[in-house]
Amino acid sequence: MPLSGRSRSAVLDLVAGAAAFAAFFLALRRLPDNNAALIFLTAEVACLLAGIVRGGRRDRDPVLKTLLITLPGAIVILVFAYTGYAFTADPYVFCFLGAAVLGALSGVVLRGVLPNRGYPGAAAVAVVVLVATVIVLRGVVPRMMAASLGREADVPAVTFSLLPMEGGSISSEELRGRVVVLAFWASWCRPCVSELPQVQQVYEQFRSDRRVTFWGVDSGISNDTVGKQRNMILAQHWHLPFATEAENLEHKMNLHGLPKIVVLDPAGRVRWVHDGYDGSEDLPGELRRHIEQLLPR
Repeated sequence: MPLSGRSRSAVLDLVAGAAAFAAFFLALRRLPDNNAALIFLTAEVACLLAGIVRGGRRDRDPVLKTLLITLPGAIVILVFAYTGYAFTADPYVFCFLGAAVLGALSGVVLRGVLPNRGYPGAAAVAVVVLVATVIVLRGVVPRMMAASLGREADVPAVTFSLLPMEGGSISSEELRGRVVVLAFWASWCRPCVSELPQVQQVYEQFRSDRRVTFWGVDSGISNDTVGKQRNMILAQHWHLPFATEAENLEHKMNLHGLPKIVVLDPAGRVRWVHDGYDGSEDLPGELRRHIEQLLPR
């Protein structure tokens, strides 16, 4: 039985949406890891093009067409998030869904106004989309990621010892009286390699301040070795103080996953934990702000 005109149009909308998601996913594999702003922008562009292809002046319900275009990608993203395959952080799901709807609806409307209002009408739609995108990318996404990845705390830290790479040992008792920044990493962790230069940027600002101390702590997960750590440090030209630890400190602190930043106050209490990494967040600004709040007056 042949499909009716509306049914055929709905099927084509779904196909266009599936193609848009495939293009988005392929493009994302070539972009830097963990960047909500790039996820938003890439999803918006892919769905915008799908909306332009499927839009038209005879569309009676542009909202329905938008939902049909975004539906295939939304289903896949939610399945990925639920199974833990990808997009495991809620903000990434929201970024994709918001960008997909904005892009697809803009494309449908853009295509619809061209026959009636010509290029001036299309330009007006494009300007509105551009302004909305800039607002989201510059204001909403970084704040959303900062709120998602960082959390305030006020609990006593466990006792621990660090083994600096240059030798010796430092106990948590010796660090009392200073704000302590522990950046947990591993040589095989790609987000860690992206995050540590930003930690180092803040370290440079407090390097001469004896009230603050920084340590890049390799957690030793997945048979990481001191040799691999040294090679990575030299290759990346990092000059943070680095240490190893044999006490499984990350798990003693009830922390899981990398990268991880823990900030201790001068009394040795955990005051801020940053879990994961996203390139759209102003991590140096957030870390600097939390350090300054804890500095002894």
